[in-house]
Amino acid sequence: MKIWRSAGSSASFRALLDRLLMKEAVGEPFLLQNLIVPVALVDPPTLTANIVPVILGTPFTAGELTAPLAAARLADTGALAAGNYDVYGEVGEAGTAGTSDVRLQRIAADNATVVWAMRFGISHGTGGSSEGQGRHRFGPLRVTLLINERLIYVMATNAGAGAVLTGLIWVNGPV
Repeated sequence: MKIWRSAGSSASFRALLDRLLMKEAVGEPFLLQNLIVPVALVDPPTLTANIVPVILGTPFTAGELTAPLAAARLADTGALAAGNYDVYGEVGEAGTAGTSDVRLQRIAADNATVVWAMRFGISHGTGGSSEGQGRHRFGPLRVTLLINERLIYVMATNAGAGAVLTGLIWVNGPV
C-alpha cells in the first residue's frame, strides 16, 4: 500500500487525482489504499458465444459382444499418429440383470503396455428398456498420445451369461 501525502496544490498530485476521477476536495493527509471497486462499463461490447457440438464420425467398436470374457476388447482405436485428440466414448450393457467391470485404457505403441487406465462398473436391472440397460459415457476430453498409441475399452472381469455389451470410441484429431 502506498501512502500519498500532499497539500493538494502540487500539479503532479492533482493530475493523479484527476486520473483516478477524484473530483471532490481532499483533506490533509490523503490516503490511497489497494482497494478494488467494481465499475460498470459504458457501452460494453457484445460477446457472442457459439456452442459447437462435437462432430462424431464413425466410431471404433467391436460391435455387440454377448457375455464377453475378461480382457475382451469392446473398442480399439488402433495405432494413432502422435498428437492431441478430442475423444468421446460410451459403453452400453443390456440383457440379463448384472454388473460388468470395464476399463478405458491408453495403450503404448507395443499394443500391450498400459500407460494409464480408468476402471468403472456398469450395472442394470431387469425389465423394460428404461431399467434393463446400463451405460457409461466419458468425454469430450482431450488426450495426448505418442506415436502408435491407442485407446481401448476392455473388459476387466467376465460379463454375466446374458449380458450384451457395446463399446464406442470417437476420436477427432490430431488437433
